[in-house]
Amino acid sequence: MNDYEDIYEIQQLPKYIDVNHAEKSIEKMQIYGGHSAYVKLYYYDGRILETINTMGYVMFRTPKTFGHWGFVIKGNEEEIALLIKVDERCEFQLYDQKIRQTIKEGDVVQIFLEWTSYKLEKETSFSKRTILNGNEFNFL
Repeated sequence: MNDYEDIYEIQQLPKYIDVNHAEKSIEKMQIYGGHSAYVKLYYYDGRILETINTMGYVMFRTPKTFGHWGFVIKGNEEEIALLIKVDERCEFQLYDQKIRQTIKEGDVVQIFLEWTSYKLEKETSFSKRTILNGNEFNFL
């Protein structure tokens, strides 16, 4: 599949991820807490499908610790953090840690994580990739 086919498929997805689906999916992803990942997030800026590419280590948030489900990807050289937060929908904030300011925010259409490290002691067959969108959650 090429980039154009990927974009076409993503454009067919719901414009946001609903709360129940996002919460259940993020809860399952917690096994990767503290591990590093390359991340590709898709969102709409008006009618235009945009992407954010970043990397860093992933720290999960739960209702018990932060009052909501979500996770943060940070620790990259650019000092840009990506917060995924489940509130009314699955939302994101791109945050510049140097100037302490939100750069972009909106609804998540799809997020793809490629794990660069993972612990083998919790499961014998850890997936190297994870995808979450309005239609699916899957370890690939």
